[in-house]
Amino acid sequence: MIKSMFFFVPMKQDDPAKKPTSLVCDFTKVYDALKAAEEGKQLQPLFL
Repeated sequence: MIKSMFFFVPMKQDDPAKKPTSLVCDFTKVYDALKAAEEGKQLQPLFL
């Protein structure tokens, strides 16, 4: 990615059978993602 300092909360597929391109945020990991972002780290690898 060209942009820096953009961090995402971990995501998962919503319904792979009916909505193969749909992703939803895992809200239970928001705090952990925030702490990792403060250290300049992405909590989960990005989908490319």
